[in-house]
Amino acid sequence: MNPPMRKHNSRRPEYLLNDDQLTSRVVDLLIALEEMDADAVRALVDPDIEWRNTGLPSVRGSKRVERALTIVSRLITRYEVVEVLTMTTDHNTVSSRRREIIRIGWFAMHLDVDGHYTFANGLLRIWDDRFSYRRLLRGLRFGPTT
Repeated sequence: MNPPMRKHNSRRPEYLLNDDQLTSRVVDLLIALEEMDADAVRALVDPDIEWRNTGLPSVRGSKRVERALTIVSRLITRYEVVEVLTMTTDHNTVSSRRREIIRIGWFAMHLDVDGHYTFANGLLRIWDDRFSYRRLLRGLRFGPTT
């Protein structure tokens, strides 16, 4: 005979996300960026977020990140994640390799990006995108939008 089961709350606190939930939040972020959906991005980020990009100063705080994304969205005509090559989790961090296109009029940048996303309390705390400027220069294209 099995011992009686103790009743306990089996729900995980909201801030403890499993691997699928973490990767889903990163995918949601990338989709929100493609759609330039500021409300969706705002819902995913921690007030104390730090956004890092290779060779650029870090942007700290959700208000500043929102301001930076607003400026970027006025400059670019299209942002697209073409392919997610890998996505793995390690505790509260998701690492991904993706290919993306950033288009400004007839000018397009094809990038291979290593993204690292660290979550705290269920929200994105550190967003760290890394890429090679040399590979970026090789990926520059001019031509009509497709």
